[in-house]
Amino acid sequence: MQAADSADPMPPFDVSGIYREVYGQVRYPGWGFTKSTTQDSMLAGLPIFFVMSRRFRVSDTLAHVNGIYLLAWKVEHINSYFARNGESNIDSASGDVRRSLVAASYTDTNGLHLWRLFLLASAPTTDSWKSWTFAKRTVFDHPVLNADVYTYVDREFHHLGTSACPAFFCVVGAVRYQVGTLLDAAVRVNTWKAVTGEAPTLFFPNGK
Repeated sequence: MQAADSADPMPPFDVSGIYREVYGQVRYPGWGFTKSTTQDSMLAGLPIFFVMSRRFRVSDTLAHVNGIYLLAWKVEHINSYFARNGESNIDSASGDVRRSLVAASYTDTNGLHLWRLFLLASAPTTDSWKSWTFAKRTVFDHPVLNADVYTYVDREFHHLGTSACPAFFCVVGAVRYQVGTLLDAAVRVNTWKAVTGEAPTLFFPNGK
């Protein structure tokens, strides 16, 4: 699936995995299971799964994807502190994480025009992107607005942010026991405007 938006520069990393993941989640039922069984099907955007060592192509679809839009991205260096008895301790693991905020426009099998939002994460060493969002919580029957995006981000980050340091745009990590440093980030302003019809009002600490 080629990137559907080109109004802004792309991040300094391969974004193809982002578009494949969103495309698959919107279009195919059981995408999480399907993509895990074979890589060639995911790369082709044509899921194939194995049952009793036989290959079957997935023909069922949930929707037709109209557009996929990368709204914002960031790269963080994170220290994840392990918790014990509800409290963090000095044991930790560290590494870099890429995160993306994505909107998708699609038409479902009933002909309804809908939108979904996604927060995805990936380690720099892999092209596999993971979403931690429940699909039903991210469906809109209208083009998403700023209020929709910011409310969604705040909810998915479990209210980690504050008015002075909003979730996703300022907070490093996604849960209580993660801390770290923002390495690079940007809001893709022109793409954001094209999707929401509004200029973004939140940016990253690097000014982008």
